[in-house]
Amino acid sequence: MSAKEPSNPLLGATAFWTASVRARESSRADRLFNDPWAAALAGEQGAAWLAQRSEESTIPIVLRARFFDDFLQHISAQHRIRQIVLMAVAVGVNIGLIHFYSRISD
Repeated sequence: MSAKEPSNPLLGATAFWTASVRARESSRADRLFNDPWAAALAGEQGAAWLAQRSEESTIPIVLRARFFDDFLQHISAQHRIRQIVLMAVAVGVNIGLIHFYSRISD
């Protein structure tokens, strides 16, 4: 099995973009969430992408992240779910959920 380049290189870049948006939101005083690893995950590629966008243009990503985090917390607590597998999700989201998982009690 050989390593192949993705057919669409922008598809993989969305992970860095999402992480950069999460990093910017985490730095706000009135943030909707805190993702302490997002800036490191975004790297230079994510930072360059974010620098070309207004804060208003990324609001849908911020709202989606908050809604999704809240939904997972609610469902996990309600049904005592201890593990969630997210397929094809941006790396920023996966790492951001580490804090979420650590709050799930037995």
